[in-house]
Amino acid sequence: MRLLWASVFVILFTAIPGIAQESVSTDQPAVCPILEKLVEADGMLHDLPLKRWPSWSRKKDPKREIGLAILDKNCEVSTIVVIKDKKDLTMPAQTAQQYQVQIVPRLGITWNSHFTHFEVTRPVGASVVKVKYQNFDGTFITGPAYNPELRIPPILERAKYHVRTNVDEAFNRIHAAGVQSRAYQGRVIDDTIISRRAIEALPFMEQSDPDECRADCQTAFEMVLVRLGVDVEKAFSATKSRVGASGLTQFMRGTHSFITNTYPTAGLIRDYGQATSNHVNILMETILLFDYNLGELVKAFGPEILEAPFLEELALGAHNGGVGRVILSVENAGARQLEDWTHGQVRGKIHGRWRTLSILPETQMFIFKFREFLRLNVL
Repeated sequence: MRLLWASVFVILFTAIPGIAQESVSTDQPAVCPILEKLVEADGMLHDLPLKRWPSWSRKKDPKREIGLAILDKNCEVSTIVVIKDKKDLTMPAQTAQQYQVQIVPRLGITWNSHFTHFEVTRPVGASVVKVKYQNFDGTFITGPAYNPELRIPPILERAKYHVRTNVDEAFNRIHAAGVQSRAYQGRVIDDTIISRRAIEALPFMEQSDPDECRADCQTAFEMVLVRLGVDVEKAFSATKSRVGASGLTQFMRGTHSFITNTYPTAGLIRDYGQATSNHVNILMETILLFDYNLGELVKAFGPEILEAPFLEELALGAHNGGVGRVILSVENAGARQLEDWTHGQVRGKIHGRWRTLSILPETQMFIFKFREFLRLNVL
């Protein structure tokens, strides 16, 4: 597959902010406009009919067809249909005569909806660039394949620009609405009191796999950029966690309702589905949740907590696991004179069973991702 991108293609750097147009001399190989081809692939998959076999149990994974858009070494897009039968990938006999596709297991992941790593082994030089995936409930989602070869400058830079401009717009709308801060009394919420880089980091922290980030955060974050760079506003609009959190920064329905009611002057979208699929709106809600959680920290520790060097981490930890757990962790870390507040573990009995009352390992990993995001200078 490396031949597809490194040797055969001269990538067209289309008009994306931050990337200059490059001239191509006539003696160079033909240019493949990769961004245009991804749009073409999306349209072809949209019209591709897919079959789903009936299942007598809602708990069983039904047999179903999946559409793959393949870009070959001549920069031509074609679509094929493969079959997911439980954990197996099969192909119709006619398709198998021309194509051979296999799944490349990721770290602890094999099937991952449309972001499964499909690899084309025949024909040589071809690659899966987009997938039309049929969900368990029969709905469809179309998006970029998990393909490390898509980590190319036009896609990555467009994603970075999208994140920055959407965060800008979210802050601008909140400030224009004159939304008052609950943490900083008498001040309108803006990026002088809410960390811009923490808001920018959240999509990467929420959408990257913990195990893959533990092994290689650079690649994990770049694959988030791939999804953003290819699908832009549609990216992660249909993403839902196992507990029901949705959207770019993973909001629960209850949290969405709470924030829209707590900050009524912000002009947030009230419908949950529309709110979580709109990047600017969900980033606005994220900023406001940060402000609310900072207000709760002020109630617990006084206004001096706003000067803490790890304030960003506290707000991020509260976003992920709840502000109450963060407060307990900070109190225990202080009492034990620990250097890292995330190590302030507290256990207690709830309904007769011992439970972790402070931040959970998931939140500790969340903070690890943020520290890596800063170290790697992702944006």
